[in-house]
Amino acid sequence: MRNRIEWIMELCKGKEVLDIGCVGGNGGIIHKKIASVVCRITGIDIDKEGIEKLRMDGYNVKIADAENFNLNEHFELIISGELLEHLTNVGGFLECVKNHLLDGGKLIFTTPNISSIIWLIGDILHGGTETMTTSGSMGHTSGFNHNMLETLLARHGFRVVEKAYFNDDTRSLIKFITKLAPRHSLHIGVVAEVVK
Repeated sequence: MRNRIEWIMELCKGKEVLDIGCVGGNGGIIHKKIASVVCRITGIDIDKEGIEKLRMDGYNVKIADAENFNLNEHFELIISGELLEHLTNVGGFLECVKNHLLDGGKLIFTTPNISSIIWLIGDILHGGTETMTTSGSMGHTSGFNHNMLETLLARHGFRVVEKAYFNDDTRSLIKFITKLAPRHSLHIGVVAEVVK
């Protein structure tokens, strides 16, 4: 099973990229890795302190809200790793993405999979009252699986062109289950394009 960061890096090689949520929960480490393989990269995030640190390191980053931004630029690829589940207005995010893609450009993102084996076990153990999609869990406001994402993307004029599954859990049983049934992996990835 692939590593999600390596998957994104492979898709970004040599491209002009917008990284939405570039600071992430890791201070921009992933943004820096992606920057090493692209032609040009711009990053946006609402984390002012994180943006300032990336700027001081020489990166082209801006303070902007993922749900409502206008950079007056267009990109071949727009990426967003582990961000969708934190947004209040995913529709606003998708419309902004659409307005910043070049013709033929693609949106690439990853998000936790609410159909993962870990979430299913959690749902069973907690009787459906405490899932990772509740507001108390890591700031998540919503959760997705591939079917839900395809529907959401279609409503905003996108078509899924690639799906991917990722599992970073090291426990043997989890690895075994997700190898047999990838749709129950911990994370999912999507490549989507605007429907013309």
